[in-house]
Amino acid sequence: MNTKKAGQIGEKLAQNYLVSKGYKILKVNWYCNHGEIDIVTKKEKKLIFVEVKYRKNLKYGTETDAFDFKKRKHLRRSVGFFLAKYGLLRVDYQIDLLCLSDAKIIHYKNVLL
Repeated sequence: MNTKKAGQIGEKLAQNYLVSKGYKILKVNWYCNHGEIDIVTKKEKKLIFVEVKYRKNLKYGTETDAFDFKKRKHLRRSVGFFLAKYGLLRVDYQIDLLCLSDAKIIHYKNVLL
């Protein structure tokens, strides 16, 4: 299985998990010049941007290893662009990291301030 296919599987698992926890999926794979936001959700009155990291095995490191400085920087910029584009600069939001493997799901909330 190639990495693109694995990523699609991981993102579908993430969407199913989030929906089961009461999140409403607003956008998936939202792109801008700064990068991509995997999933944009809403729960209660809060907008939540979710970065999904899926690993079938640890050959290339853990899920959190892939959430490096460069990725965090691009994600912060992408979120800022999203908020500005849709006129949401005063909305309550957070950025979450959802790590998935074949054995577990770990949801880190509000990882970037």
